Amino acid sequence: MKFVIKSESPKEYTIPEKLTTIEKINPDSAVKTRQFVFQGMGPNVNINGKQMDMDRIDEEVNLNDTEIWDISNDSGMGMMGGMAHPFHAHGVQFQILDRDGNPPPENETGWKDTLLVYPGEKVRAIATFNHSGIFMYHCHILEHEDAGMMGQFRVE
Repeated sequence: MKFVIKSESPKEYTIPEKLTTIEKINPDSAVKTRQFVFQGMGPNVNINGKQMDMDRIDEEVNLNDTEIWDISNDSGMGMMGGMAHPFHAHGVQFQILDRDGNPPPENETGWKDTLLVYPGEKVRAIATFNHSGIFMYHCHILEHEDAGMMGQFRVE
């Protein structure tokens, strides 16, 4: 890419002290907690012991409900040391509450539609489901989602 500057601008720009304010979702407002467990290796990868089935809805969510999703990574725990899985959900954005009970680092305090879950780790995330429809959640590693490490949830 090549940038060609034709003239100087007299206007100066400054970066504001604070870019935005993100209101935290109160965990007490959650009406339900769901578990999502990444498991398996190779062609046996799954979430909650199930591989993707287009004819199955795995989770039913009420429109406008706030829920906590506990996402844990039990896959590959053993001699191989395991693998991190990026959990991605369509149609919703989360706020990370904690990683193994510890507050998230600063770079994870904003809105997320994908969050990385390390081997043996549990990440708690909270969301309010404001869009109706059928959506997917899955590992965002292409080979894993192709092997069936995904599911569907309906919001209505």
